[in-house]
Amino acid sequence: LTLTASTTAPSPTYKWSTGATTAALTVTTAGTYSVTMTSGTCKATTAKTVTGSGAAPTVAISGTTVLSCSQPSLTLTASTTAPSPTYKWSTGATTAALSVTTAGTYSVTMTSGTCKATAAKTVTGGCISGRIAATASAEIERMPLSIRVYPNPVHGQLQVEVTSDGAEPVNLHLYDMKGIVLIHTDLAPREGTQQVNIPLNQSPSGHYILVAVSGKEKANAHVIIE
Repeated sequence: LTLTASTTAPSPTYKWSTGATTAALTVTTAGTYSVTMTSGTCKATTAKTVTGSGAAPTVAISGTTVLSCSQPSLTLTASTTAPSPTYKWSTGATTAALSVTTAGTYSVTMTSGTCKATAAKTVTGGCISGRIAATASAEIERMPLSIRVYPNPVHGQLQVEVTSDGAEPVNLHLYDMKGIVLIHTDLAPREGTQQVNIPLNQSPSGHYILVAVSGKEKANAHVIIE
């Protein structure tokens, strides 16, 4: 800040306690500053006390900065020694503490009176690799759709075993060689193997295709009726 000495005396000269001889004195530290004015044979002295600190306030961010599957969220905390601070994070939050669940750089601006200070912290990590591994494992372990028929050739009852992951219903269609559906049976979703009997007593002898459909999966078996 600047302290300025003034007088109504003619042709004044000034001398500050710092040794400066100008009317205006720039001050950067707290303390008492005196100035002596000389005008001819006359002198006068006055003093002014400066308080506070000339150092710019700072803000700091504390907290762990690595996310993981075991720690999917963390807290960043802003702090300062400046009086009556307010905070504003880059996310828009206005609290000193910020909860973080995704990687990225987070900045905070502290305001204290007319003073401002900014700090930033980068958060890394996450649980992406864990989710990828879980998805890959699920794909590998998924049970494929399959069917088995017996006896084959058949005369009478056809035994059908259907194996699926149980995610969706299974539709069974028996087609003749012309592509005409002779029999249609629906099975409820069930993980593992289900058995169903299909009566073929009234079906003419010949070659047929039994098709199982579950979602986007298909399986088929060649059936011979005697």
